[in-house]
Amino acid sequence: MDSSHLEQDTGSEEMRSVHIGFPDSLRIMLDVSNRLAAAPSVDALCRLAIELGRSELGFDRLGIWFRSTDDPDMIVGTYGTDETGHIRDEHGRTVWVNSDEYLQKILSSRQAAALRRTGKLYNDQLEAVGEGIWASAVMWDGNQVIGYVMMDNLLTRQPIDDGACELLAMFAATLGHLCSRKQAEEALQKSEAQLRHAQKMEALGRLAGGIAHDFNNLLTTILGYSQLALDSVGHDDSLYADLSEVVRAGTRAAELTSRLLSFGSRHTAHAAPTNINQVVEETDRLLQHTLGQHIELVSLLSQEPGVVVIDSGQVQQIIMNLAINARDAMPNGGRLVIETRLLTLTHPDEIGRPDIPPDDYAVLSIADSGVGMSGDVLEHIFEPFFTTKDAEKGTGLGLSIVYGIVTQNNGYIDVASELGKGTTFTLYFPRIIGIDPVETIKIRRQLQHGNETILVVEDEDSVRKFAVNVLKSLGYRVLQAGSGAEALLMFARHKDIDLVFTDIIMPGMNGKELVERLCEGGHAFKAVYASGFSGDLLKDHAQERSIPLLQKPYGRDQLSYTIRQVLDGKKNALRAQGDQQSTL
Repeated sequence: MDSSHLEQDTGSEEMRSVHIGFPDSLRIMLDVSNRLAAAPSVDALCRLAIELGRSELGFDRLGIWFRSTDDPDMIVGTYGTDETGHIRDEHGRTVWVNSDEYLQKILSSRQAAALRRTGKLYNDQLEAVGEGIWASAVMWDGNQVIGYVMMDNLLTRQPIDDGACELLAMFAATLGHLCSRKQAEEALQKSEAQLRHAQKMEALGRLAGGIAHDFNNLLTTILGYSQLALDSVGHDDSLYADLSEVVRAGTRAAELTSRLLSFGSRHTAHAAPTNINQVVEETDRLLQHTLGQHIELVSLLSQEPGVVVIDSGQVQQIIMNLAINARDAMPNGGRLVIETRLLTLTHPDEIGRPDIPPDDYAVLSIADSGVGMSGDVLEHIFEPFFTTKDAEKGTGLGLSIVYGIVTQNNGYIDVASELGKGTTFTLYFPRIIGIDPVETIKIRRQLQHGNETILVVEDEDSVRKFAVNVLKSLGYRVLQAGSGAEALLMFARHKDIDLVFTDIIMPGMNGKELVERLCEGGHAFKAVYASGFSGDLLKDHAQERSIPLLQKPYGRDQLSYTIRQVLDGKKNALRAQGDQQSTL
């Protein structure tokens, strides 16, 4: 039922106070209340209220309207009765309160009463269908008016007497109480569902991290020894091609575990020069399986690579989060376009974003042909826990994570969307010019020799043996330990250890605890962490002491470069706590 036409009505108005004196009505109302209380949601409650109001309480045409949560001066429809006596869905219909004195009087009522008037009656097309009687009563949530129930006598032409008004007022009061309770319950089901979803994702993340950790230990051995074997044979040797395939397959496996860590929120960010095009190409293979066959995936990459300083795993996470959102917005299929391009801004506000300063940018955009978003939704999409999905399908954290990653890496994000016309996310990252990530890797892969003493601490025998063999071949004096306890004994016996290279995750005493214990009594030393899965265990301590992490699977070149950089640098010199400083 629509009340926007009421400003045209004329007629008498009077307030009818509630006088409880109808045992039969009260008994029926109690039964109706119990049935309404069993409704699973506010929406279901309103629909059932229309049915029971007519069938059990004898009301004629009914309509239930709520005050908008976004604008208290607007009311929005739920369900009503049409001109044939059937239920009509009135969701999406709105009326401005300040446009109608009758509505203002209803919603400003401070008592449980029904406001009655005579005048024209209308259908859903706002066409007059006759003269009749209106009666309306407010719904309270205990503190304020949350809406109202409206009734007329179009169908039965029966008078709406004092008893009907009193019954309508009780009905509205009951609905107000039940609706407010249902809203609180729904907010609690949603919170609990989000908590269960978050706990499930946390458990899956831990499982993914554990699998990736073990797998990365295996890959360190497989890739490490394969690369050593590959370097020992000539290009003409028949084994060279076979070993190359082993290394290539191992590298792809390492990429998969890196993604597994990233999706499980167990990936430690390490910003480095990153080619956005290369990350898109690598992620495309995974997206093909994730999106499904009903969605066409198109990648349009810039001819010149856009190199930015960011962790490649974070870029993958951005793409995956936005792509999954796009998939959900295209339940019947559609098109997802991932595009990269280069942009040079010469003055502020050149692209309608005065907050983006002039600079060279690598631009990543992800566009879908889905259902789109309204302006109201766009205002909140980056807020944590805001979601338009069912509670079981999302926590509302995906876009807030994307926003956090972009801003933490000095980037900017823009979104354009329209209902029925899809959504486009555009990300701007400051671009590095004149640096090629491939060339940077080549420089780092030059073997670095030394003659210092290094203690290798690793519980996986095959990984420890590989690291020891590599470091010995580079000229270092190498000691080894299979546990934290063994490392403490080794450290006590040898006072000339220059660097401790320790795994993070070990049974008994982890790498963090080992470094702390070593700092308690001895001499100055430096440290390097290694792990296939670090997570929160590493984050705070590594930042505090500036201890670098060598992510598994690592190879000979990465190991030699990292160890040499730490030994030659002034940072990360750890001392016993009795000395004046623990880090330099």
